[in-house]
Amino acid sequence: MAEPTDEQLAEYAAKLPQIYKDILAAFQRVSPNRWHGDALRVDAIRGGQSGTELDAQRPSLRAIEVAIENMRDAEILDDNGFDTVFPTDLGERLIAALTGRKSPKPVIPPLPVPTW
Repeated sequence: MAEPTDEQLAEYAAKLPQIYKDILAAFQRVSPNRWHGDALRVDAIRGGQSGTELDAQRPSLRAIEVAIENMRDAEILDDNGFDTVFPTDLGERLIAALTGRKSPKPVIPPLPVPTW
């Protein structure tokens, strides 16, 4: 599949049902100083919905888990198998399209090659 343009992502983000928008936006709301790809626990995503439409609707934890599973299938989110999810590169771009904020990528120098 071809990499979507920023315009295509913005159009797609606008069409997302509210539960998906709220889950993705929770990454920035819960952890505003997060780095690109940082994970959140599912319970933190649910807890980070205060003041959102998701909070007003009070979806069950299971509804949030199903929405997260759908985003895993679409390669928007991934997990480590311990109730923790992290955005893929596509997910990060969608979060930026929804929130207007990009999370920085850490710049780590390469490890020197051992000389022994």
